Amino acid sequence: MNRVRQTCLLKWHLFLLGIFLFFWNVSIAWANDAHGGFVWQVTAPNQTTSYLIGTIHTGKKGSTLHPDYAQALQHSRLLVVESREEDWQGVDGIANVMALQAMIHDEKSLHAHWGEKRVAALNRLLSQHGSAVVLDGDAHIAPWMAYMMMVTDYNFAEYSIEYGVDALLNQAAKKQQKAVLSLETLEPIVAFMQIPKAVLLRGVDSSLQHYEPALQEQLKLLQLYQHENSRPFVQEILDQKAAVRYLAAQDQSFWQAFLYEDLLAQRNRAWMPKMERHFKQQPTTVAVGAAHLFGKDGLIVLLRERGFKVESVLAH
Repeated sequence: MNRVRQTCLLKWHLFLLGIFLFFWNVSIAWANDAHGGFVWQVTAPNQTTSYLIGTIHTGKKGSTLHPDYAQALQHSRLLVVESREEDWQGVDGIANVMALQAMIHDEKSLHAHWGEKRVAALNRLLSQHGSAVVLDGDAHIAPWMAYMMMVTDYNFAEYSIEYGVDALLNQAAKKQQKAVLSLETLEPIVAFMQIPKAVLLRGVDSSLQHYEPALQEQLKLLQLYQHENSRPFVQEILDQKAAVRYLAAQDQSFWQAFLYEDLLAQRNRAWMPKMERHFKQQPTTVAVGAAHLFGKDGLIVLLRERGFKVESVLAH
C-alpha cells in the first residue's frame, strides 16, 4: 500500500473516530443532560448565542439536515468541527500530510507484526461484511493504523459518511458562505500510537471473535441517533463495562482509560480554549461527536464550569 493511499485512508478513519468513542456511567449531577437531545444553546453575559451539536459521523442515506441543526447554523457566523479536509490540502496542508506519513510508516510489514494467517482472516471478515478496507500484509504500515482502519470501518447498507451530520453541516456552511474551522488535526493519532503492541494484538483477535455483535451494537447506536432517542443513546455510550466487554479481560482497564481519558476527556479539555475564544468572538456552532458532549468530563459540563449557560434547545 503506497503512502498516498495510506494517508487518504487514515484521514477517512480519523473522521469516523466519533463512532468508536464510548465511555462510562452517569452521575446524578449531570444525568438529566441525557434527556436534552443533541443540540445545545451556549450563552454567557455580554456574548451572543452560540450552539453545541453532538453528531455521529455517518448518517442514513438520503437524510437532510435536521431543522434544529439548520437553525443553529443559520444563527451562527462560524462552524467549528473536529477536523476538516482543507487542513490536508494545499501549501498549508503539506506539513500535516508529511507528519501523517511519518507516523504511518513502520520498519516491519503488517505480516511480520500480525502473521499472514491473522491478516488473511481479517480481510475475509471485512470482505464478508462488504467493507472496502483491504489490509495489505506486505505494506510497512504501523499496526495501530491497521487496527484503527478495522475498528472504525462500519459498513452499513443504509448509511453513508456523506450523510453524516458533519458532512451536511459543512455543505450547508459552504453554501451560506460561512467560515469552517477545525479543532484538531493529528492529535487523535498520538493516542493510538501509544497502544502497547501486545494489547493491540489481543484487540485484533477480539475483533475477529466478536466482529458481528460489535457491528450490530454500532448499528443500534446509529438508529437511536437517527430517531433522536438521546436518553438510551447516552446510556449506551456511558456504559463502561459494555464499552469493553468484547476485549480481553486483562486489557479492559487499559481500554477504559484509552476510550474515556485519551480519546474523550483529554481532547475535550484541549478543545476548551479554542471553543471559548470562538464563542466570545462571534456566534458559533461547534459540531463534534456526540460522545464528547455528555458525562462528567463532557463538553456540556466543562463549559458550565467555565461560566457558560448550556441548555438544550428542547427547553426553548
